[in-house]
Amino acid sequence: MPIDTVPLDVFEIIIEILANLHLPSVKACSLVNHSFRSVCSRHIFDTIAVHRFNMAILLFDTPEIARYIRHLSLDIKAETHHFDGRSLGLEVFERITGLRSLKIHNFDHYPFLVWDQIPLRPVLSRFFHLASLTRIFVCNVKDFVLADFIPCTNLEDFGFSSLEFTTDHPTEIIPSVTRLMLRKFSAGLICPSVVAHILAAKCTDDKHFIDVSLLTDLSANIASPYDARTFITLLNRCQQVRDLKLKVSSRGVALADALNHNLSLKTLKDVYIYFEDCDRGNDLFYGLVDELQQINSENAIESLHIFIYSRWFRIFKPQRWSRLDNTFSQTDQWPNLRKVLFSIALWDVPYNDYAAYIANLQQTYFPRLSRSTSLMFEFNAGEEVPWINADMLWSMSL
Repeated sequence: MPIDTVPLDVFEIIIEILANLHLPSVKACSLVNHSFRSVCSRHIFDTIAVHRFNMAILLFDTPEIARYIRHLSLDIKAETHHFDGRSLGLEVFERITGLRSLKIHNFDHYPFLVWDQIPLRPVLSRFFHLASLTRIFVCNVKDFVLADFIPCTNLEDFGFSSLEFTTDHPTEIIPSVTRLMLRKFSAGLICPSVVAHILAAKCTDDKHFIDVSLLTDLSANIASPYDARTFITLLNRCQQVRDLKLKVSSRGVALADALNHNLSLKTLKDVYIYFEDCDRGNDLFYGLVDELQQINSENAIESLHIFIYSRWFRIFKPQRWSRLDNTFSQTDQWPNLRKVLFSIALWDVPYNDYAAYIANLQQTYFPRLSRSTSLMFEFNAGEEVPWINADMLWSMSL
């Protein structure tokens, strides 16, 4: 059958499937004819990352692609003005009318971007007024103004990392009576004071500007006892959390207390805990089993993913893992648990036959979980395993 005789609606279905499997093939299809190009462009330009001049120049030269953009990442360099109206044409960005998610971060990480001095600020303001915008991630920005989110009436997903407000004043009054009802919230690095600020911000009617009571997905970075206390405060404001992701680089996190005293425990299904050992004197795995054993047996948790990253093998104590094996083998403690994933990344392992060493770990310390027929157990170890960073916490997929 000649390609031109394929009904367009059938071709759209084919391209929809192909876009999820192999985007280069979609690009090749776009060269067939004009009608195919229009269908393919929706997927080719759905997600755009503006890195200095690259995609910005493309937007300037081919402004018609702006209508296809749904996800936009802006990598902005702090000390220069690559995004001035003359060089890139702010009117090109203004053609983006169907934006769903926006990521703003500093290309060089340091120094931080000053929010009021971002050259694209007028464009950002326009994006915030789009009814289609539901997701925002901000990274490496200081002097942030929460009130700028007032127009984001449909915002459901907000994430940040290395964010600073103008002052550490605990309560900001937002000149609005409209509240933002979040479904997903991600707090990355340097988060305690920022989370506290966000939770305390109130509208003129004395109601909280950011409503987290209906959150279903919560991610947080815990690097200090202060972080832990702030996280517990946040969790206590939630009622429907289903997915919980924690990155922990500090001991003494009262995870069980936070969950057992929180209404979301009844709804919590998937828990991800990533331990990063940043201190040669700490074994972050220490105490984890005790915390897990204290979690209320009425919990609804179905899957638990534990990631451990340690730079110093000599402080790692795999003997403690056998307690984990015993804990998850108690079905009365975990009535709904169906999956446990335990991943470890170690540096400087003093064994030549690393593969044999890892296999021996699973057989020695996880005999019950390995033989379980009611529970799916996965054990991964190596110098590199999946780990959680700021972008993964937000899961924006840009």
